[in-house]
Amino acid sequence: MTHMPILIRTARQATLALLLCLAAAGCSGDVLNPVGGSLLGRNAGGIREVVQLPASSTRQLFERIATLKPPVSNLRIGRKDGFAFRSLLRFELPADSIAAAAGGAAIDLTVDSLHVILGWRPQEATYRFGRPWEGPFEVHRPDAAWNEATAFFDTTSATETVFPSSPIPGVSITRSDTLAVIRLPLDAIASDGSGLDKVELLLEPGAGDDFMMASYSSEVSTAVPGNRRPTIVVFYRMDDQVIRYETVARQDVSWGAREGFEPDGQLLLASGLRLSPVLQFALPDTVPPNATVNFARIEFELDLDASVFDVLPLQMDAIAVSSATGDTVYTTFTTTTFSILTYEDSLPQVGINFSQSVIRNWISGSAANLGMALRAQFDSDFGWVTIRNPRISFVYSIAPELE
Repeated sequence: MTHMPILIRTARQATLALLLCLAAAGCSGDVLNPVGGSLLGRNAGGIREVVQLPASSTRQLFERIATLKPPVSNLRIGRKDGFAFRSLLRFELPADSIAAAAGGAAIDLTVDSLHVILGWRPQEATYRFGRPWEGPFEVHRPDAAWNEATAFFDTTSATETVFPSSPIPGVSITRSDTLAVIRLPLDAIASDGSGLDKVELLLEPGAGDDFMMASYSSEVSTAVPGNRRPTIVVFYRMDDQVIRYETVARQDVSWGAREGFEPDGQLLLASGLRLSPVLQFALPDTVPPNATVNFARIEFELDLDASVFDVLPLQMDAIAVSSATGDTVYTTFTTTTFSILTYEDSLPQVGINFSQSVIRNWISGSAANLGMALRAQFDSDFGWVTIRNPRISFVYSIAPELE
């Protein structure tokens, strides 16, 4: 498996830098073409080239959906590029303990008011998502069981599951630049008689334009000034006493799902939502099976306006089918990392040098040409790049006695 440099050229020499940091050797600035000129020099001899071969077929592979759970420090609500992001929170209120500390029993407690406080991260949301960070969101009551390990994805059909919820009437939301205060009706507290009451909320984007909001999760470090974990504040009455109880969310999780996305010539490479472009290239019949492949590269346009990422490690996998099980097998042959610094151009050209053994195997017939997949390596956060017009170029040579 090789670790290849991502190389970029833009029409206006923009200040975009997408870099591949080598696993062991730092970042590379090697020239795109090791043979010179375009791909070949004038006196290439028995060396031939195939340039800018477009994909003969493309499809979008949707493998699974990830949730953002501890130790992720953000909760997200919003929508962008056909994705919707939602967050679930659970607060626990130990009514027996609260009442006992005041010298009474849970049956003596009366709830006066109920608030949930979220700490916004507007800079993080605006920087990563490029959308207004303050948008309309709705407060629902979850209508199904969940926890931080819940998978919102049906592996049998490769589709998101619809998580049921109901709007909570009587909610009011007050917002500032740093906080959102959600005032809840008193019946938002669910009590099963066990002495441990619960408040569960689903926060989801309302109708309107794209936006993205990020708030601190329960996992964020409070050692950093300004970090505010999701908190519930409850005021109780017991006889002539007023009791204030405050606690951090016991569980919280965010997840994303597709929402009527229409590709329109675009292919998405996404982490978290695990979308992978699958590309197949029909190699020319003029390349003999005994040719030696010396160099290979894939190129595509990157649509930054429809991409969201800080760092996105990716891998290139050859596709095969197991003769024993019939399952699809992915074998990684190149790894790389997208990282973004600054940019001005909206559609840079991206080139990734990759292991020429893949082309060699297809040409020689030692492996069936079922194409390749561009896949995210990890699902620790949501991010995606939108690509267009994938094509490959490669250089091959033929021994003189075989020409």
